[in-house]
Amino acid sequence: MKKVSNIIRQTWQAVLQNSEQEADRLLAKHILAAGDEAGSVVTKIERIFEAEAKYGLQIDVGGVQQIAGQTVTFNSGRVEEFDAIVFCTGFRFTLPYLEEKYQFKNIRDCYLQLFHPELRDSVAFIGFVRPQQDGIPLMAEMQARYFALVCAGTRQLPPNLADLAKQQEQRWREEFYVTPKVFGLVNGLRYNEMMADLIGCRPPVPFFFLSPRKYLVYWFHHVWPSQYRLVGPGARIEAQQHWLTSPSDRSRGQQLQDLKGAVIMHLKSWLNPFKRDALKWRPIFKRS
Repeated sequence: MKKVSNIIRQTWQAVLQNSEQEADRLLAKHILAAGDEAGSVVTKIERIFEAEAKYGLQIDVGGVQQIAGQTVTFNSGRVEEFDAIVFCTGFRFTLPYLEEKYQFKNIRDCYLQLFHPELRDSVAFIGFVRPQQDGIPLMAEMQARYFALVCAGTRQLPPNLADLAKQQEQRWREEFYVTPKVFGLVNGLRYNEMMADLIGCRPPVPFFFLSPRKYLVYWFHHVWPSQYRLVGPGARIEAQQHWLTSPSDRSRGQQLQDLKGAVIMHLKSWLNPFKRDALKWRPIFKRS
């Protein structure tokens, strides 16, 4: 835990010192000022720091001491008047429509966090999985597409759903060991590509020399729903152009650096058969 926290802080210290983007520096400041939890920050939506840099949005993460009408007193001593106050309190997971014998409290008890081991393909819990990165809508769409194929009889669920659910739960708990109890938390990219394999819509890895543009978009751009409409069930012709013209938050220079890193990683993977599985996954490079 301490080692991971130190690595995170070192990485963001470099961002604070070297980044030319004010929003990135503001994000780095918040992460470095966080408490014991590695990388804890005011929000997972980094665009709030763009608003802070561009519009002067004020952020106070110290907590609220008192609310009196429209007047809010923060623990920092700051007092402000607000037109509206929005509370983000989360939700309580309940399933009142299920019989008592089918009740559960952890969505990870379900295979793919989607299928109840006993109810199997008669019901699906779509949209309860939560990504560490990316958004719920794409994941819910992938779940719905797979459920539709199961209902149509073109995909068959494995017989040992309970055992597979336990294996998957252990996997996500080990990956997110800092926050093992966060409801439904998974690696968004890994989960989507696992679902894409089951659906049969995972795009093939482009070969650099045949299609450098596709190679760059595949490895270094954001994950867009259109990339899961390139092949397989539900494929659409217009998805190709949408995917290739999708925006990237990386500059051309940063993309060239990423490309260099990918080439080196791939060469090492081909030379070492024990690392060839890395060729199936998009690499995650440190931001500069």
